[in-house]
This record gives sequence, C-alpha cells and structure tokens, in this order.
Amino acid sequence: MKLANFLKRNHITLISNFDDDSILSKEFECISIVTFPGNLFWVQNNDLVFISPDLLSHEDLLNILKNLISKKVLGCCIICDDDFKLMNAETITLCHQNNLLLFQLQKEHDFEVIWLEILSSIIHQDHLLPFFQQQLKNNIICLMSIHQLSEKNLTYLLSFFLYREIYLLSKQFNLLCHDNPMQSKLLHDLPLKKWSQELSTWHTDESQFFEPMVIDFNARNYYCFPLKSHKNILGYLCIEKSHPLWGELNTYFIAEILPNFILCMIDKSKNELTYRKPIEEYLQSILYGLFTDENTLKRETAYFHFEYYLNRYVWILQIEPLHTKDYRRETQIPHAILYKAKNVVEQIFCRNIFLVEKSQIVSIHVKDDEPNEKVLSKFDMLLNDLELQCPEYSFRIGVSRAYADVYRLKYAYEDALFSLTIGKMLFSVTKKVFCYDDLLIYHFLYQQMDNPILQRLYVNTVQKITIHDIEKQDSLYETLSELINCDFNVKETYENLYIHRNTLYQRMKKIEKIIGLSIKSSETKLLLQLGLKLDHIHRILRKPIEQD
Repeated sequence: MKLANFLKRNHITLISNFDDDSILSKEFECISIVTFPGNLFWVQNNDLVFISPDLLSHEDLLNILKNLISKKVLGCCIICDDDFKLMNAETITLCHQNNLLLFQLQKEHDFEVIWLEILSSIIHQDHLLPFFQQQLKNNIICLMSIHQLSEKNLTYLLSFFLYREIYLLSKQFNLLCHDNPMQSKLLHDLPLKKWSQELSTWHTDESQFFEPMVIDFNARNYYCFPLKSHKNILGYLCIEKSHPLWGELNTYFIAEILPNFILCMIDKSKNELTYRKPIEEYLQSILYGLFTDENTLKRETAYFHFEYYLNRYVWILQIEPLHTKDYRRETQIPHAILYKAKNVVEQIFCRNIFLVEKSQIVSIHVKDDEPNEKVLSKFDMLLNDLELQCPEYSFRIGVSRAYADVYRLKYAYEDALFSLTIGKMLFSVTKKVFCYDDLLIYHFLYQQMDNPILQRLYVNTVQKITIHDIEKQDSLYETLSELINCDFNVKETYENLYIHRNTLYQRMKKIEKIIGLSIKSSETKLLLQLGLKLDHIHRILRKPIEQD
C-alpha cells in the first residue's frame, strides 16, 4: 500500500511532513508494531511502523524514533488518545529533520473496530492472527533484553496484541497485574476467593504443565494457565477466552509465551524457588511478634504480595464446648468443627485473611469505609449462624483497634486476645462481641497493676467497701456498681436496684463515710470508677476461666 492511500484512511493524521511530497507515493513493504525501546531486530527498511506509547517515557519514544530513522523506515504511526503528551515539538522536529513521516492514529470509543479495519486493509484477513502472534513474540524478545522487563509489562503486551482482558495472579491468588485494552479501570468485585477455590484443586502433574482451566467472571470465560517452575506453581495467567472480533484464544500459542512469564516471575521473586515459608507461618510470625527486624518483615510481606502500609485490625472467633467441665481455652477443638466454622466465617467475610489455631480462628480485617454498625451486624449474623450449625459449642469474638502497618499487627492480636479474656469475664451474660475500644481503660489498668499509686487508689476505695460488706453483711459494692453503671443517675439506680430512694441515699452516705470522700465530686466519681475496674481485674486474675 502507498503511504498516500494509508493517509486517506479514517482516523489517520499526518503530524510531520517535509518538502518532498513524493515520499507519499512510495509503498511500504511490511508493517511492524513496537511497544518498547530496544534492538527492534524485526523492523526492516521501508517498513511502516506502529508505535503503542502507553508505557513509554519521552526518552523511550525518542530512542525508538532514532532507531527507526537508522533503519530507514518509510513512516511511523503513533497510536494515542487525546491525553497523549509525548507528541511535542522535539518529537516532531526529530522526524522532520530526518525525513521520517510521522502519523497519528487516534484512539476512540470503538478503537478496536477501527484498528481491525485498518490492518485488514493492509494485511489479508487470513494472515492477521499469525501477524499479531509474530509481532507479540518479537516485542517480548525485545522486552526480555531491557531493564523494563516486569510482570506488568508482559501482561500489557499480551493484552495489547491479543486484544483481551488479562489477569495475573500470584500463587496465593492475589492480583498482581490486570490489563484490558477496552477499559483501564479494574473491576473491584473480581471473585478471587471463588477463583482460588477452583484453582487450588489444580494438580502439579507435569502432563498438565500448559493445560488451562476455564473460569468465569462477569459473564465472560477465561482460560487460566498455571505458571510452573518444575513442580512449583509461581502464579496463574488468566486470559479472556473469546472475543467477538478476534475470535477464540489459541492456547497452543499461549503455551509458547508462558515461559517468558515464568522466567520473569522467577527473576522478580528470587526467593520463590529457594525459600517456601507457608503463608500460615508468615501470619503466625506477624501476630506472635516473631519479627524483630522490620526490613525483613517488609521483604516477606512483599513476597506474599501484601500491602505493607494499610489500616487493618484483628478479630478472633473463640470456640468453646458447652458441656465440658474441665475445658480450658488451650484445649484442641476438633478439626471438623474448626473448619466448619471457618467456612461459615469466609462466606460472610470473604475478603479477610484467616489463621486457624487450636480453639479459635484469627481474622485479619482491612479497615475501610464500612460503618462499624454494619460490621457488628455481620458479627451477630455470624454468631447466629454458627450457633445454629454447631449447637454443642459457644462462640465469642474479640476485636482489636486498627493499626496502620503489618509490623504492628502483633499489637492488634494482643488487643483481640485481651478483649476476649476481659470481655468474657465481665460481659459474657449480656455480650458475645467484645471490642477493644470499649475495654481500653481495662487494658491500661491491667498493664499498671504493679503501680503503687493505683494500688493505693484501689485499697482506699473499692477494697474498703468490699471489706465492709463482708464484715457487716451489707450490699454497698452492688450499690456502687449500679450507681456507676447508671452514670451516677440516682433515680435510674434505685429503680434498677428495686429499693427506695432514701435507702439509696443512706447507702451513698455509708460509702462516703468509708472512703472519706464526697460522691458529688467529679474526682471522687473518677476514683470510684477506676477502683471498680481495678476490682474487676483483681477478680479476673484470681478466677480461672470456667465453663459458663
């Protein structure tokens, strides 16, 4: 085809020209497609070259143009949209000074149809698929030899040349890369949990080395190819199976491309073949505080494709048998019950990460914009489901506060455990979900139990009242507890205690006489509140965890 005829095609614009218009009468012999700088060994003299600059810098584009000028190609066509910033005066001047015709192919809403029509007018329909496959191979070979080699760029190449949506998953089924030539925005409801359940059944048999599995999402089918090194799966490459314009995916051709992804993932994840710490061990090391060096933790977090800086909290589902008198929390719950409970939990909190321990399930939960009330409602739903499915067991949940990075998740684990311990002893009759934020004062006091000032506070307030009740067979401790629970509201207190108002006043005067302070003072109220919480902790420390 002559360059002049090419210019007549819709959506083609001539950007750079020069005085000798006779160049437009020349015929180009072949078409080449270039996506990255490099040797460009397949580009020949008198070619028409299409450049996709999506992942190119200005310097990359200039290097490609200089290479094409040295090869004496007839023309170059940039595939770009309205936001393209690299087509500046320097680019145009370079082409003009070196007699290189520079065209532009505008990306529009129906670009795939335009792109196919232009190529079909130059290349016979039967030769289009082999042409794209060869161009893809050429660009991959080029990419493999430069510093821009990455899983992201390989994924882009496949998506661009095959014109299909591509997902690259890690071995833990986390999303590494996504590319879609028809839309750049990632679909956030990608069913990674569903895919992981399907893909986890994959055997590592060598006979299935390149055999794909078909998975579905959003009314589309995807071929999923395992990326294997020897018998170790490094990840999964998921490619849209069919396309209305481009037809069915050639799986045999993809088998030729997979080794490039495998080599790239090995190169970028050097520990993959030499160090295989299970994800459970990694999670335990985080939650139990076994990492002493934060840099080591960051490397391992990257290895498991976790985001290091992200607000997360921990909640723990504790499981106890209802009819075992000698039960202790460390008792092993049957595996069948643990994993039955885990399945129920995963259905409600499908985005969480879980670790199964001897008598509990630990969940790492990303804190997002979901209201706390909605999360608590899910906890209630979860507990109801579990009690229906496992009636011989009781279930409780302890929830931590949120922490901003992976390193501090060990504090979240401690928070959740503390919430369970304290919450169960204080509120097991009225609650089954214990949030650390509601128990923060208890944790502070618990950590300061050896502080002599707090001990003096306790001895001079609540302990005196307790001793009085024992000696006099009185009920001042119960009265003080209800008074504090009612925020020192007298009317609410005597109504809850079913006593006369004057009786309550008499008891309050007794309390004031015993501690030598006026209850009307805000400072006294604070001292009594702290003293009561300290007494709760003393009782918990003296009392073993028993079956309800």
